[in-house]
Amino acid sequence: MRIEQRIGRVHRLGQAQDVTVFNFTLRDTIDDYVLRLLYQKINLFTMTIGALETVLAETQEGELDLEERILDILMQSATGDETRRQLNTLGDEMVQALERQHAAETLTSGVLEGLA
Repeated sequence: MRIEQRIGRVHRLGQAQDVTVFNFTLRDTIDDYVLRLLYQKINLFTMTIGALETVLAETQEGELDLEERILDILMQSATGDETRRQLNTLGDEMVQALERQHAAETLTSGVLEGLA
């Protein structure tokens, strides 16, 4: 969510040119792992902001948003393997949400084309 907010701030400042966003992490840290998971699972920076918001909203669990779920996983996991497994499960949930988003976009496009 913070990554999305950073990108949004740059565009709100009236940026007229393409923006390149760099996310620096230390290798083999949890930040590195989470960023790689996001890149691999949902192709974070090629999605539209609306689609990303939908995916993030769908992965919300009760009152916990994505960041809070990740923190909960980190705090509750007893081992590194358990952390990886739970983060992979969260990533899989994000992939499923993305697939539902794409299906909804396809359906909407089909309906709109039928009306034209």
